[in-house]
Amino acid sequence: MLSASVWLSGGFPQRFPQLAQVDYVSQLLKSAPCQGTGNTLNLSPPCYDASDSRPSVATWGDSHSLALAPGLRALANAHGYGFVQLHGPGCAPLTDAANYQPIDPRNALHCIQYNRRALEFLRKDSRVRIVFLVGSWGSSFRFDPVDRWLVTGPEHEQEVPSLDQEEAIFRGSLAATIQDLLASGKQVVVVKDVPIFESNPMFTIRTAQIPARRMLATWMGSPLGNDSGFAQPSLAASVTIANTQLKMVVNSFQGVQLLDLYSQFCRDDNECVYRLGNRLLYGDEQHLSPDGANYALRNFHF
Repeated sequence: MLSASVWLSGGFPQRFPQLAQVDYVSQLLKSAPCQGTGNTLNLSPPCYDASDSRPSVATWGDSHSLALAPGLRALANAHGYGFVQLHGPGCAPLTDAANYQPIDPRNALHCIQYNRRALEFLRKDSRVRIVFLVGSWGSSFRFDPVDRWLVTGPEHEQEVPSLDQEEAIFRGSLAATIQDLLASGKQVVVVKDVPIFESNPMFTIRTAQIPARRMLATWMGSPLGNDSGFAQPSLAASVTIANTQLKMVVNSFQGVQLLDLYSQFCRDDNECVYRLGNRLLYGDEQHLSPDGANYALRNFHF
C-alpha cells in the first residue's frame, strides 16, 4: 500500500533530487506575460518593446511557441534583433481557421479573432523582419467528433469535416498566413513541431530516482523505471499528417524556410532525447523547458 501511495502521490518531494523537483510547465504558464486574453493581443513591455528601434524577430503561435520563446529571444538578441512574442492559448497561427472544441466552444472564435489581430499587427510593424510560426500542428488533425475539429468560423462549428476537408482547410489557412506576411515584406520561418512523448519525461525521471517507485515499475515491467534520457516519440497519425501538410505548404512558396526541430532531438524514429545530464529539455510530454528551447535552436542561424 505504501509503494502504491508513493507512486500515485508523486513520491516524497523531500527526497527528490533537484532535477526531479522542477515543474517547468507550471512555471511557464504562471510566468507567461505574453499570453493573450481571449481575442486580445498582449503588447506589454515583456512581449513588445515599442521603444526598441532595432529590426525584430517575432514568434507567433500557441503554447509550443511560448515554450520555444526563451530560445528564440536569446538567439534574436545575440544577433542584434529585438524580440516580439505573440501567444494565443490553444491558437495555432492560422488565418480564419481554428480548432473547435465542444468542451470550450468559445475558443475557436477567440482564436480566429486573435490571429486576425496578430497578423494585422505584424503586417503593420515594419520593424518586424522575421516571423516564426510555431504550433502544435498535429492538434489540428485530432479527428474525433467528441474532441475537436478544424473550422473556418462560427457558422461552420457543427460541420464535422472529413480528414481530406481538414487537410484542405489547414493548407489554405497556413498558406494565406504566409502569403500575407510575405506581401508585407517579412521573412517567414515555419517551425516543424518538436517530438511529443507518450508519457511525461518528468514522471520517468521521478520514477527512476525514487527507490519505491523504481521498484514498483520494475515489478510491473514498466519502462518508466529506466531514465536513459531518451524515449520513443509519439507515432500518432496526426503528427505525420501535420508534417506532410506543412511540407506541402512551405514547398509552394519561394524563400520560406521549414525549420525541422524534430530532427534536433531524435537519433531515429525510436529514440528522442528529453534530458542531457542535469539539463532537462522538456517540462512535460510536449513542451520544451528553457534549456530545451536553447537546445532546439543550437544549429539555427539567421
